[in-house]
Amino acid sequence: MNMARFALLDLSNNILKEGRFEEQPGDPIGKGWRWVPIVEETDPVPEADERLSQAQSRFENDQIIKFRTVEQITVDRRDVNTERDRRLDKKYNVNIKGNTVVVQMDTGSLNNLTNLAIHGLILKANNELERTTTYRDANNMNHSLTADDMCNLFVATNLQVQSLYEAAWLIKDDEALPATKKLLKQDPRWPPIGPQ
Repeated sequence: MNMARFALLDLSNNILKEGRFEEQPGDPIGKGWRWVPIVEETDPVPEADERLSQAQSRFENDQIIKFRTVEQITVDRRDVNTERDRRLDKKYNVNIKGNTVVVQMDTGSLNNLTNLAIHGLILKANNELERTTTYRDANNMNHSLTADDMCNLFVATNLQVQSLYEAAWLIKDDEALPATKKLLKQDPRWPPIGPQ
């Protein structure tokens, strides 16, 4: 059984009721009301910073057209934090004595770098400046780092983290946030991130 959707309209074409029927019903109570077909338009495809609106209706050509439109997702301060965190979850290249060391800036990796820097400071305090420690980077490459190298790696990475936080603060402190998530991602106040 193939059921179709119909809408009951009053004399001003206001929708009074909707239902599914095998065929178009007639005027239910003799007031001039009528049932008309409901046609659903294909939904548009939203971009990353858009969403579909609630379903809307219009009366056209003696039928009800159900449709949805694309609307921009407004940005709030939480979105700035989300974008900051997305950027923190990238790899970052640090140059140590001409060698590229790739670090991840997630919390666990930053904790490892903190422990590595503490180890470097202990070596420096013990005047073991030439002793090396193997550090395996985010690309699974081993690097032999001296005490100074360990401290420099920590400082460079933390400067990048700090610059991301400072950019997020600048954006959030603005009276008007970027209008869309796309514009937020493209905001020139973010520092470059990822393989340099």
